[in-house]
Amino acid sequence: MKMTVEVELNWLGEDGDIDAAIRDSIAEKCLERIPEKAKENLQKYVDSQFKHKIDGLINEVLSGFMDRNIVVTDQWGDEVSRYESVREMLKEKFNTFMSEKVDTNGKAVDLKNCGYNSKPRVEYMISKIVPSTQDMTDSIIKKALTSLNEVMKQSTEKAQAAIVANLVSKVDFEAGIAAKLSK
Repeated sequence: MKMTVEVELNWLGEDGDIDAAIRDSIAEKCLERIPEKAKENLQKYVDSQFKHKIDGLINEVLSGFMDRNIVVTDQWGDEVSRYESVREMLKEKFNTFMSEKVDTNGKAVDLKNCGYNSKPRVEYMISKIVPSTQDMTDSIIKKALTSLNEVMKQSTEKAQAAIVANLVSKVDFEAGIAAKLSK
């Protein structure tokens, strides 16, 4: 590959350095000659390398943080509890939070208040998300009874019509009338 570079040195500042001016001018001219596609590819490569390095650094920092031992102390500096890792501490705190007794408003029930009608927070959350099973059961039973009554009414009407049609087809009305007239 052969590259020709022309450099114009019209002005060098008071502190001007001819080496720096030549270097900057050559770099600028080289960048002008690089096609746009190559610049885009270079940008994508730099972005992917940057992302890869940042992801690696974040993983390294977080894994170091998550795997360190945790010692919880009281206000006097006495050890209250010890955890093998942050994960273990988070698991225990989450389990405690979800199994904590709450009142009908979802507020934690402490030792000072009565725990009447209290239930674990997980049950409270489920009861707020899932509709009442009694309401669902009542609704299903009502729909089933309505549907069953409608089917029974239609079946009764069809059976009555079939019986009447069967009787009418079997009865000889003319013979009955003739017998009635002959008496």
